Amino acid sequence: MKTNAKMMVIGLVLAIVFCYAGPGLAETSIGTGAAASAAVNLNFQVSIQNYIEFRVGTDGSLDTINFSPGIDDLNNSSVVAGENGDLGSGRVSVRLLSNTPSIIITATNNTPSGLVNNGDFIDWESITTTEVTGGQGSIAPPLLTNAGSTTSTTPLNGAQNILTSWAYTYTRRAGDPIPTEDGAYTGQVTYTASTP
Repeated sequence: MKTNAKMMVIGLVLAIVFCYAGPGLAETSIGTGAAASAAVNLNFQVSIQNYIEFRVGTDGSLDTINFSPGIDDLNNSSVVAGENGDLGSGRVSVRLLSNTPSIIITATNNTPSGLVNNGDFIDWESITTTEVTGGQGSIAPPLLTNAGSTTSTTPLNGAQNILTSWAYTYTRRAGDPIPTEDGAYTGQVTYTASTP
């Protein structure tokens, strides 16, 4: 009789618990007897979103690539290496950390007519960007152009931590006028990494 009463009390307690327990609550297990045990399950999940970390040049700073062609370089359309950059000699480090299937790198200039000095211009196409191999992975640089924006696409096979570098040179192209203004011709390019 006492056993039946005890079972009724346990049943009543369980009924009350289930009445107040919503479907979102954790599992419940009750063990009785001399070697009682209770086991429940708990699920875990870590959700990772697509991510992109992108850097060109010095971390936390804005680099300037400078070219100093002489008159012979301008007359002969010689290739002139850049100066400065975080790696020196007109070269910058490029780092990309991403888990997306592929990356589009876009180069957008802020002066579509070219680098400007007092109303005179040097075409963006006069500056060539070349990837320097030997790093960790590869990112093809987009061309610089007066058209405004150009893109390059780099396929990625799973999460990637790429560290490479780009080098810049200047050449007065055949048919381009020799710059007439003394002083610095300036312009800025924004590099953007995005998913397709």
